Amino acid sequence: MSIFKRGIHNQQFLDALNTLYSDKNSFWYKMLNDNELLIAVRNESLNVYYNGQSLCKLSFNQRKKYIKGETHKKYLSITNKGYFTSHNGVILNKKSIIKNLAEIDSIKKNVKKHIGKEKFESYKQIMNRDKCVIDVEITLIKDKVPNPKKRSDYKISSIDYLSLEKNKLVFYEAKHYTNSEIRSRTTPKVFNQIKRYEEELVQHKNEILDSYKLVLQNLIDLNILKNQFIPSKFEVNFNPFLIVFDVDKNEKDDKHLQKLRTHLGERLILKLKKSIRLETNLV
Repeated sequence: MSIFKRGIHNQQFLDALNTLYSDKNSFWYKMLNDNELLIAVRNESLNVYYNGQSLCKLSFNQRKKYIKGETHKKYLSITNKGYFTSHNGVILNKKSIIKNLAEIDSIKKNVKKHIGKEKFESYKQIMNRDKCVIDVEITLIKDKVPNPKKRSDYKISSIDYLSLEKNKLVFYEAKHYTNSEIRSRTTPKVFNQIKRYEEELVQHKNEILDSYKLVLQNLIDLNILKNQFIPSKFEVNFNPFLIVFDVDKNEKDDKHLQKLRTHLGERLILKLKKSIRLETNLV
């Protein structure tokens, strides 16, 4: 990764969103008041997530002064690949079955068809309003193979979510109990993944702190972050946590969980499968 950037500097973008919010029929008002959606600040843009899927990307058209949306066609009831754009919520392409981003329930219904088990379980944790989750799908690593020829030659790794806890930025990776990356006779792949995250957090500490100082202000200005104590100063926790979902065995009976615990200690958090009561480490 070269430079880590998050945050919206463009005040006109923020003002345009707040103007839309004053209209209770606008897509932005409905998105902001939908407790199942999570709005994440990117670099001069926003992503709106529903259970791990990006429902739309929002940016600002500086020349014509409107909010531009980009939504995958499959979420608009179109089977073709690619994206449709919107102008202040209105879908511009006449082929779109859904005509406005304000049709949140219809879009969510389409999104549900594409939600994987791991993301669904992860977002149960993320949408816990007791936690001050300020970002999701955070790209910390962008590796490329020698002499890349196609997009797949670039490897992108995104850690699942970031929470502000007291005066610390704490990062979390989430895996389903059946994920092969946490299972190995030798070294699970997740160990290397966590190690690379640790290295990136240290290397880009100042960029991360600067970015999230602005992000937090954006979230406050847009009334996304409510009823949360925001410290004037905070630091980066360089040791990401690993959450494993749908665990249906005791640690002592599972050699893979034992290996994870030995390596990560208290940074391993196990979430039990429903109706299973086991001895484990819970948050």
